[in-house]
Amino acid sequence: NEFLRKDCFNVNAFFKNKGGLDPMSTRALYEFVIDSSIGEADEDAAIERIQASAASKDDVENDDAIFMEMFLPRSLMEVSNV
Repeated sequence: NEFLRKDCFNVNAFFKNKGGLDPMSTRALYEFVIDSSIGEADEDAAIERIQASAASKDDVENDDAIFMEMFLPRSLMEVSNV
């Protein structure tokens, strides 16, 4: 999970800095990648939903900063209130 989260951050940073694009938040990209309910036929619709619900640039930067610092458990043993 940590590696995927960092990869999503790096992909967004690349397209933001080199491509001059305004990508979705790192969290939105991460959730898109791990969502097993999205099939190939549903990808475009899912991306449109994400873009439609996109927050302002300041909110995205704040959300990314919080998301990158969040603890993501790897197993149920790492969750204390199960």
